[in-house]
This record gives sequence, C-alpha cells and structure tokens, in this order.
Amino acid sequence: PPPLAAAEYDPANGTYVGPDGRVHTQSNLAQGATEERTWQTMLLPPTGN
Repeated sequence: PPPLAAAEYDPANGTYVGPDGRVHTQSNLAQGATEERTWQTMLLPPTGN
C-alpha cells in the first residue's frame, strides 16, 4: 500500500507540522480566511503566503 501521512492542523493560527518535521503556516486555510481553500491545498508546497 502507498504511504500515508497526516498532519495536525491548528485553524486558530494556520500552523501544522509537515512530513519534514518543520512547522508550516497556511493561514489562508484558517477560519475567516478571505480565499476559499480546502484540505487538498495542504498537499501542495507552500507558496510563500
């Protein structure tokens, strides 16, 4: 079977720990964000937001 990864996401500040062990921020996924985003966007590399 393919490998499975999971991340704990904090919607209050948009942070999560990636598979590389580093803390990332995707604040545009957090509640109240101006852009509509989904959990699928977390599968893409950060875009420097």
